[in-house]
Amino acid sequence: EPSPLMLILLEGNRTTRETFNTLSSASIATDLRLTVDYELFPNVFLYPTIGYLEQDYEGIDKVVTQYNTGLTGTYKINQNFWLSLNYKYITQDEDGKDANGSDAYDSNTYGLSLKMQF
Repeated sequence: EPSPLMLILLEGNRTTRETFNTLSSASIATDLRLTVDYELFPNVFLYPTIGYLEQDYEGIDKVVTQYNTGLTGTYKINQNFWLSLNYKYITQDEDGKDANGSDAYDSNTYGLSLKMQF
């Protein structure tokens, strides 16, 4: 925690996942994520994130990579109601001789939510 208003979190995971690919029974997934929680004002919070995911399929020459970034802003109206606005961008690509392009895409997601807590 570089300051009382900021928290920085770096996470990493490496797991084996089952897959629906008929040529491969599993994939090795490597996931890295950097998240910052920042209190801009006593009732306004910012949460920027950036991440990387790589899936290496067992038994075939196919690697899927994904980069993502996002920003969430939260306004605490009072103790029970929060208003949040978020944006997330994802780009995914696949490489290897068994890659067919079906897992490649770009995505922009926007959201607005009202959260209630009692």
